[in-house]
Amino acid sequence: MRYEKNLITGEVTEHEDAPVIPPPAPTAQYVLAQLDADNALTQRNLRETIMLMNEAFKTISGGALDLGQIPGVAQVYAVEAQAEALRAQL
Repeated sequence: MRYEKNLITGEVTEHEDAPVIPPPAPTAQYVLAQLDADNALTQRNLRETIMLMNEAFKTISGGALDLGQIPGVAQVYAVEAQAEALRAQL
């Protein structure tokens, strides 16, 4: 029970507690947004993924396919080399 007092009249009203209503189930949109937030892609793991894929392509093709010759992929290797040097200083 819950009691409410009217401060002007002094009247006390008795209220039954409202039933507990469970929160609504999360929507697919909410769950997807939470999943994306919990698993955000960082620059570092994006570089690592690109380098691993390049190594996989080289392995599968016996060295014939080296994506490291593509300027964007070469830049990934250069940036990761700089980042590795900085991490070594920590």
